[in-house]
Amino acid sequence: MDLYFIRHAETVFNVEKKYYGVMNPPLTEQGIKRTITIANELSHLEFDQIYTSGLERTRQTAAIICRENQWSEKLIRSHPQLNEMNFGSWEGLTANQVAAVDSVAWANFMNEPFAIHPTGGESFASFKKRVLEEFSEIIKENKANSTLLFVGHLGALRLIIQHYFEPETDYFNIEFSKAALKNYILGE
Repeated sequence: MDLYFIRHAETVFNVEKKYYGVMNPPLTEQGIKRTITIANELSHLEFDQIYTSGLERTRQTAAIICRENQWSEKLIRSHPQLNEMNFGSWEGLTANQVAAVDSVAWANFMNEPFAIHPTGGESFASFKKRVLEEFSEIIKENKANSTLLFVGHLGALRLIIQHYFEPETDYFNIEFSKAALKNYILGE
């Protein structure tokens, strides 16, 4: 199985360095331009399916790729279980704003990012379970010779890449810039 992974295009909140797991800020013009460049890099491929999360930024990124390559948007399948982690009360805030509002919670999170989560947010364990179970189901649904594109979020993509392809790499060291492309073969 030939798998391609793209992080969604740059959003306004990326530029503002805000947490926005479940929010839907618009893509920037720069993000759209970068997505068009990625679409050109993918133009020689034929995908069996394109998977996104349920959030608009991934669906919009996938739609631009389809439009640029004159592929049917019927290839796109949205799966909310692939959504980014919910940052609860931190949604829409920068790290400095979070630290100013709740310095104790922020310090605890910085010391134990996999054990502490924002008020009203999702635990890392729950997030990881949700994403990996959904990814596993998608893989099972497809033929071994499928070529699939996943348009996702930094956190979700890191989970998948670490679990399936780079288990020796620290979660936070898996780099994925906005609208960046990675390719892996599964099952060989």
